[in-house]
Amino acid sequence: MKESRTPVRDFLEALDRHDYRLHGLAVIQNGQTVYMSTAAPYGPDTPHRLFSTAKSIYVLNFLFAFQKGLMKPEDRIAPLFPEYEITDPGLKEMTMDDLLTMRTGQTEDPFPLLFQDPDADLVEAFFRVPVKDERPGLRFRYNNTVPSVILAAVERATGVPTAEWQRRHYTEEMNAPLLAPVSGNGQYNPVITCASLRSVTEYARLFLKQGEYGGRQLIRPELMARAVADHLAPGKTDGGEGYGWQIWRNSWGGYRMDGGWGQMVLAVPETASAVVFLSDMTDYSAATEAYRRYLLPVLQRGEALDEAPPEVRSLAPEGNVAPAEELNHSRWRTEEGTTVELSFDRERVTFRTEGPGGKREWTAGLRGAFEANAGYTPRAFSIDYTVIGNDSGTILLSAAWTGPRAIRITGKCLGEMGEHCCEMLFDPALCRVSQTTECVHGIAERQMKEMREVRLWRVR
Repeated sequence: MKESRTPVRDFLEALDRHDYRLHGLAVIQNGQTVYMSTAAPYGPDTPHRLFSTAKSIYVLNFLFAFQKGLMKPEDRIAPLFPEYEITDPGLKEMTMDDLLTMRTGQTEDPFPLLFQDPDADLVEAFFRVPVKDERPGLRFRYNNTVPSVILAAVERATGVPTAEWQRRHYTEEMNAPLLAPVSGNGQYNPVITCASLRSVTEYARLFLKQGEYGGRQLIRPELMARAVADHLAPGKTDGGEGYGWQIWRNSWGGYRMDGGWGQMVLAVPETASAVVFLSDMTDYSAATEAYRRYLLPVLQRGEALDEAPPEVRSLAPEGNVAPAEELNHSRWRTEEGTTVELSFDRERVTFRTEGPGGKREWTAGLRGAFEANAGYTPRAFSIDYTVIGNDSGTILLSAAWTGPRAIRITGKCLGEMGEHCCEMLFDPALCRVSQTTECVHGIAERQMKEMREVRLWRVR
């Protein structure tokens, strides 16, 4: 029987054609979550990196302070930081609104300091960069350090630590935790914010319903409307879409939370809808294009989505070819003298290694299953890869026989963004192993030349 064409199916198949793999997808219609699906090994409550999508959520910290009369957009920020002895005239004049709209007047962003030192004082570094424009508030320039300054300013104005302010006003009420570290200098670090698909969907709902949540008006509607309105007219962003308070305007209507590697919330209040997707792709334009082609028209018409929509495709490798039985319990040796014993059944593939590093056993699930393996060593703490809230010492492995003598293995540590990939091709006496040398972003797009080849010889 031929499958009927449905919006979600068309959307997912469009991504498949681009080799684009989602980690999670959710759709809100008329205030209700009508679709939520995650790609194994992710689940709806698995913490995930948000990257710059977190910027839009953290505006809530300022909005609550604004609502309580503790801050205003017109407030100058320099008086909140007397210890930095700010002397630049432009910095002295800078307001919260200048920060919120990315119009600081600076041409330099000190954010790269975090790549050298995760405990770098970004706030102090920000106040060491002079204003190059005539004054703040004239030109939009994206600045990754701004969120750290906004949160520090709210913390100073309210006298409440950032994490506690969030807990009091929205994360606990919404049961939508935001996970971010406090650096060695005591600053809350929004750069490494993590949250689950379910949590991000709750924030999308809060914005879409103009501050109402669970029957209570957490933030006044006029404040939420002000946050998502275009503040740059007539000086638009380079894309001509406009920008609100740490949130982008869409050319097709509404607004979006937009984070690197494919973390997106696309909200169109006129349709009472929002779509959330999480992923780890270097180029995520295919996802927005597929949304506009297949999902947005249906949402604009107010139509229901599929009655039985397909699930987001698992990150497990595909393939279910019967393996050559003579490979079962075969033993192989590397040039360095490490031996590898391969064994398998219908449920899993097992590798037992013995060499200078001792003995280890690794198991990979078959037919879409992932199996947990303890003892994984993640890369050093990184603002690009680290995911807070997940076990970083376990790697989940899934395998697929793509030919009688060919196997592909995907490794996923939920404590990191990115994946590991390994392909093994067996000849009677030689096994060629191509593998990524580290956890890689957007692994579906990587070229084979980026993989390292290792050879193993059959031990008789």
